[in-house]
Amino acid sequence: MPDRASASALRASPPEAGSQTAMSHEHAAAPAGQMATAGQAVATWLMKVFPAWLVLWGSYSREFWAFPCFDVPPGTLLHAGNANDLAGMMHRLQRSIRGGR
Repeated sequence: MPDRASASALRASPPEAGSQTAMSHEHAAAPAGQMATAGQAVATWLMKVFPAWLVLWGSYSREFWAFPCFDVPPGTLLHAGNANDLAGMMHRLQRSIRGGR
């Protein structure tokens, strides 16, 4: 679960291969290969910030998918069209599991 260091890492820039802005739906016309590479790089970056999660980039859906690797109700998963939205959802779920601390 992220601590203060992880929270500051969220404000840091993602890898050069893609950015949170570049991974939004407004860039849906980007070539599939570029989009997949950038999406995978951002997913890897998110897993470094949130080590208790498996984050995948869906090349077809063009969305990020996050699977918690901690005790949550069965079937819990998150998805979003951009990294900022997904990171916010991941953080909120972790806080709710910890009791809002």
